[in-house]
Amino acid sequence: MVLRFRVEESSLIQAPSSLVYTVIADYNQHHGNIIPPKMFAGLKVLKGSGVGTGTRIACTFRILGQTDTLIMDVTELQSTGNTRIIQEIDSRAKNITQFLITKRGDNSCTVTIRTDTLRQQGWVVGAIDQFMSTMIMRHMYREELKQLDKYAQSISSKDE
Repeated sequence: MVLRFRVEESSLIQAPSSLVYTVIADYNQHHGNIIPPKMFAGLKVLKGSGVGTGTRIACTFRILGQTDTLIMDVTELQSTGNTRIIQEIDSRAKNITQFLITKRGDNSCTVTIRTDTLRQQGWVVGAIDQFMSTMIMRHMYREELKQLDKYAQSISSKDE
């Protein structure tokens, strides 16, 4: 039996939801500016336009002294109400990460980053893996959301 678990973090972003969506969906110009530099060694577009659906990216990260590269395919899912969704799927590790951007007003939105991932097999190993992965990913997402808020506000103020 394959067990999955979910890790997610949310934050209020003080920028228009349309701008925030653009920042997250544009892997050529913007997305690299929101990933925490202490945890990520690089982001590269491998295929597609680099914006939204059809984009394939390589994202290299550093965690606990280990470096790994994920190859992810990006899709834009159907909007529901005030929420737009960008999804990254890593076929090797079977991770599915979604960025949910929910409009809160003209100049703010809530962004949730959530990942569904596989739990390691074995009761003890699986429990330790889930605990450690959850702690690391939540910290990483909090940092990414802070970067997103700061970056989106800096772009928004230039447009005024």
